[in-house]
Amino acid sequence: MRSLAAVIKSKWIFFGLSVIYFVLDVVSKILVVKYLPIGVTKAVLSPFLLFIHIKNPGIAYGMFKNPPAGLKTFFFVLIILVMIAASIFLVYLIATSHVKLRASLISFSLILGGALGNLADRIVDREVTDFISIGLTNTLRFNYIFNLADMWITFGFSLLIIATFILKEDAATKETQRVS
Repeated sequence: MRSLAAVIKSKWIFFGLSVIYFVLDVVSKILVVKYLPIGVTKAVLSPFLLFIHIKNPGIAYGMFKNPPAGLKTFFFVLIILVMIAASIFLVYLIATSHVKLRASLISFSLILGGALGNLADRIVDREVTDFISIGLTNTLRFNYIFNLADMWITFGFSLLIIATFILKEDAATKETQRVS
């Protein structure tokens, strides 16, 4: 069995990507907290991209932000524990993956960076800073306000689905064609 140092050395680029995604998320949230008061809207590429600073005590895209009063602490602890377990599992997947397709490893890196970004926010503030609002017009908008971590996680899962169902099928098809 390879040592932890050897595993990290062989997969350093993917762990490094996770750190980059994490840092970009944290820095973006620090800038939003410092320069954009809660509830204020700042047009970035109006009407397509707006920054609206909100605090999200729920999970991704604002789900479960208002749990029953007696369960608020339970939900907070549960979310933290699930995020820690998921992060450990993602580190394990990156470290032990024998996948030849880099897309899967990049997807794990995106998800890990995003999970760590929201975990850090939740541990420090007990809620997550969200600020990205996208839409076609000022009235036709995506229903949720999110942050870079949410975006990394969504991109990561999307890439994982593509890598699993499309790229691997394509690789299997090419291998079959070579053998025939």
